[in-house]
Order: sequence, then C-alpha cells, then structure tokens
Amino acid sequence: SDPFHPLDDWNEVSGTAISPTQVGPSGFPVIFGHNDGPSNLKAFAAWDSGTGKRLKTINLATNDSSIPLFHEDWEDMTIGKCGPETDEDCIYLADTGDNKAQGSGLKTQRSTNRPYTIYKIREPILGNIFDNTVLSVEENVSILQFDYSHATSPTAYANCEAIFADHAGWGNDGAIGDLYLVTKWNVERSKRLNRLFKIPASAWPEGFGKVATYSPYTVGEYANNNNSPGSFYNFTWTGADMALDGTQIALTWTNETHVFRRCPGETVASALAKRELFSCTKYENPPGAANPGNQFESVSFSPDGTRMFNLAESLDPPKIVHVDLDYTTSRNQNFDECPAFVIPTRGPTPQPTDRPTPRPTPQPTKRPTPQPSPEPTGEPTVLTSMQPSLHASFHPSFASLSPTVDPTSEPSIMQPTSEPTTMQPTTEEPTATELEVDPDDPDEFSRDDDGFIETSNSYGGLGNIGIQGGEREEVS
Repeated sequence: SDPFHPLDDWNEVSGTAISPTQVGPSGFPVIFGHNDGPSNLKAFAAWDSGTGKRLKTINLATNDSSIPLFHEDWEDMTIGKCGPETDEDCIYLADTGDNKAQGSGLKTQRSTNRPYTIYKIREPILGNIFDNTVLSVEENVSILQFDYSHATSPTAYANCEAIFADHAGWGNDGAIGDLYLVTKWNVERSKRLNRLFKIPASAWPEGFGKVATYSPYTVGEYANNNNSPGSFYNFTWTGADMALDGTQIALTWTNETHVFRRCPGETVASALAKRELFSCTKYENPPGAANPGNQFESVSFSPDGTRMFNLAESLDPPKIVHVDLDYTTSRNQNFDECPAFVIPTRGPTPQPTDRPTPRPTPQPTKRPTPQPSPEPTGEPTVLTSMQPSLHASFHPSFASLSPTVDPTSEPSIMQPTSEPTTMQPTTEEPTATELEVDPDDPDEFSRDDDGFIETSNSYGGLGNIGIQGGEREEVS
C-alpha cells in the first residue's frame, strides 16, 4: 500500500491521461491521474486501467524557491509531445481552476502569486522509478503561467477544467504539441462565453526548470449576444482529450461525453468550435459510476482510439468506466465526406497516422489483448449516435482505483509492430467483459449491486491529506 497517500488523496480525481506507450500488468494502458485542489499534495499517480491497481505515485519538488510550484486547483491533464521538434512525450498538468470566475468572469479566487499555470512534465517511465519517487522540477518540468488578458478573451478571468494536446498539428498555424483550453461556465446565461483558447507549442520556455508567461488567444466562431446552437457552446465542459492520430476530440460534462470528428488536415477550431456544428456521437455517462450530484471530470482515449476511459470524482473508490467506439466500417470511411484540406509539408500525411516514434520508447501500437482474456458477459448497451458509422457502447464492469501497488509485475512498454495502427473495421458488436476475481483473496475485487468492481478498503495506518464532507483537513 501507499504509506504517503491514502485513498482519500485520490477520491476526487479531476484529470486523467492515458500513456501512449506504457501498459500495466493486465495488458491495458497505464492511466495517470491527479486529485482536485486546493491541496498541499503535489503529486499524481499511475494506475493499471484494466484493474484499477495503483502502480506508482510521482511527486514533484524543487529546491529553488524562485520556481513556482503549487496546487491551487489542478483540474485536468493530458499527454502529448513535449514539442514539435521532439519525439519525447510530456504530461501537461493544468492548475487552471477558478470556481469564483465561472459565473461571470468578473471575479477570481486565485491570488496574485498563484496565477493560472500549466506544468509540462516528462512522462515518467514507471519501470525506471521507485514508488513515491520525487521528480525534480529543475530536470523534468517546464512551467507556463498565463492570464486571460488577450483581446480575444471575453472576460478577465475564467474557469478551465478541460485541456488537450494537438497530436497532428494540422492547419496553417498548427504544430504538434499545441495546447487547447476549454473554459467552463456554470450559469446558463454565461454559456455564451464558452471559448476554445490556444497555447502554441512555441510559447513554452526552452528546456526544463524554466518559467514563461503567455496570454492565450481564442480560436473558433462565436456569437456576440447569444449562444450558438452547436454542441461546443451549450454545455459545462469538465474534461477533454484528443485521439493520438488527431482525428477525434472528446469533451465531457456531468451527464454526457461528446466525440467530435476532425478531418485529416482540419484545424482544431474548425472541428470543434464552429457554429451549428454538432458532435458526431455522444453517450451518457453511466449512472452508478458516480455518487448522486457528483460529476464526471475526466475522459481519455486509448492509444489506438477505439476506447474511451471516463472517471467520476468523489466516489470512494473512484470507478474507471470503459466505453468502446465501434467502427462498423473501416475507420477511413468515416472521412469520405471530408473536404480536401491543404496540409503543410511539415505536417503528417492526409490519412490518420501515428505520432512519430518516441525515443527511446517504441511507437504506440494497438492495445494488446489483456492476459488472461476476459470472458464476455453479454451484449453491451448501444448508445445514441448521430453518425451511423460510429457508436459507443458501455463496458460497465471495470475497475475501481485502489491504493495498493500491484506486485505482479512492472508496467511494460508496448512493442513495435510493422502493422499500421489505423483502426480496422469490426465485424461483431463489442461485448462487455468481466475481470477474473479470486474470492478467497481479501485484496482482490468484489462487485457491488450495480455490477461494478470494487476494491478492498482496508488500507489502515495511512495518513496525509484527508477529505471529510467536502472540506480538507489534516489527519494523523
């Protein structure tokens, strides 16, 4: 078990990111996640997304008092290239929450010494680090502090709980590693203020241990006095992600997850923030995976783009929900109606492609088949789709987050393959799967009445930051 971080430190996970190259002992991808804030905890964790077992906890620290490192309100994280000229992957961790701003944008809860901040962190290779390892900011983290002072911003302050990285860099001013921020407004009349902000990859300081400042600008189409009818403008977004080949963007809110199609060569703004543009498919976030009144705050694509991972906050323990995206025809046929965008020579080819091969890790491949293979439990529920060639289906029987380290093996790196990772047509409906459980092992999983897998809550003797009734307090 984790002697430094009890499960309470992970019961309000507000951001997740799927590793493009690392898999857990179950064969499913490693999922990174962090807790909401404010908190003295400057750490995030890695779990096996197939079992919920915690693999490692990673702490951030600096010996330089001039480097700003704080946890005011961590709200989301994403994984992408560290920049357009590198094959290294970085985790982007967003301290961008501002609940006081989400009504009108006229007030802020943040102090002047804790501005909106994004930490760019070298993705830790779990097999090379100890549990509860400490990453020095000086060697592993770049810091970007920003404000909403650009002329295109409608307000001086904003709450942002959804960020994602561009893995394709399509468009005349696009680059691999560009970041996009989606603001959140909780008042109906304020949803007209929904904006997509862009932070170009060039805004970051060179090297690690450095700090830069920037004022992001908005991209997309916006109405002046009222809401637009498109999907982007009418929801309170709490999480986001982009598929690794750049052709899908997901946004989630309390009740639903929406998936937007991005044609090869198309800009992110054109694919997402466009008036009268609706998501190509959506699904309801499953009841029973969150406590009443709590919301889903995170969404992540699997490395091959065929599966979504959703996680609800404030559930003890949190539950990872797997949702399959089923391509009833080949994936490329989803783009038959796409216009012929002009793609700069520096960018990828028009067809969906993998990101460049990481160094020193091999390039992402299609998710390996978990061993042992789960047994099907029946046909999944097929959810509403607005595009016949793509629909989503529930896998409601997957795992809850556990504070216990999985002792079976270290995470592995996905092996290279000569086959392309473009999704292939499916000939069968996906089926829900069930994990094998040893009923005699007290540390194994048990199922609740809703069919979700739960872990043992026997992790006594742990202490650090606790959460009781929504208020944070120190516990012994």
